[in-house]
Amino acid sequence: MEKGKTFSPSGVRDGRVREYIAPCRIVASDNADGADKLIGGGLHQMTLSPRAGCVLRRGGYVIVDFGKEFSGGIKVLVSRVEGAKCAELAIRFGESVTEAMTPVGELGATNDHATRDFILPVSALSANEAGDSGLRFARIEACGADAVEISAVFGVFIHSDAKLRGSFECSDKKLTEIWNTAAYTVYLCMQ
Repeated sequence: MEKGKTFSPSGVRDGRVREYIAPCRIVASDNADGADKLIGGGLHQMTLSPRAGCVLRRGGYVIVDFGKEFSGGIKVLVSRVEGAKCAELAIRFGESVTEAMTPVGELGATNDHATRDFILPVSALSANEAGDSGLRFARIEACGADAVEISAVFGVFIHSDAKLRGSFECSDKKLTEIWNTAAYTVYLCMQ
């Protein structure tokens, strides 16, 4: 490679920002040991250092809350898989807990405009990113293996670095809050 050249084969850059958001709470879990260990994130890279994570038994799940709606996907770090060489995680995104709990085909839930309900193949000592939707909550369920140990989960917020132009504030705090929510919603829709 010539000095001063970039590694980009096409020269086309995305220009968006990637931010990793750690879960702030566990909404629900079943057949999951140590779900609370997912709160606050953890390492962004798999290591061989022992670190106890959340163990999901086959059919077990956890619903994590990232604390705010964002546009993007999820990063799941898997430290161990039991009973199979590879495993699958059923991932379902939602802007509400109800949406994260509702599979495609039920109550009008679809993957029409963005895939929000999918299977992610994983293996031991892997870092896996997937998804391109709007979400606040993610439901993660173990499939295809006796158990999957997850060492960390992050939301992957992918967005332009656009600055807000203008503002609104009035004596009615509720009206100001509504305007701020609407401005953030427009910003998310731009992604």
